[in-house]
Amino acid sequence: MNNKGQTLVIFVILLPLFVLVLALVIDTSIMFYNKNKLDSINKTVVNYSMNHVEQNKDKIMEYIKKNDSDIKVEKLEMNEQTITLTISKNIKSLFGNILKVKKYTITSSYKGTIETKKIEKIGE
Repeated sequence: MNNKGQTLVIFVILLPLFVLVLALVIDTSIMFYNKNKLDSINKTVVNYSMNHVEQNKDKIMEYIKKNDSDIKVEKLEMNEQTITLTISKNIKSLFGNILKVKKYTITSSYKGTIETKKIEKIGE
């Protein structure tokens, strides 16, 4: 029996699956990288806000925009005891046409307690 074409058939069948998995891994890696970056910016802003309580919300919003102009502030609450900040950002999908996802929305929420200088993640 002639077996010369079997390897080619298996390769042609598995190649699109391999490309799809590779695209998913790359997009997920980009998403996690941007999530960590957004968390870092959020913690930095909350820490800055706890150390500069006298600053008003406009100054804090300006500080956020200096870090990344594409960030959207979902919630910023300040009182004498706590500062709560929720920010989000839309990330374009690198392989959106393959995965049928044009963009990802990532969100980061942190709460800082002024008295103890403790920052904690909200949710997740």
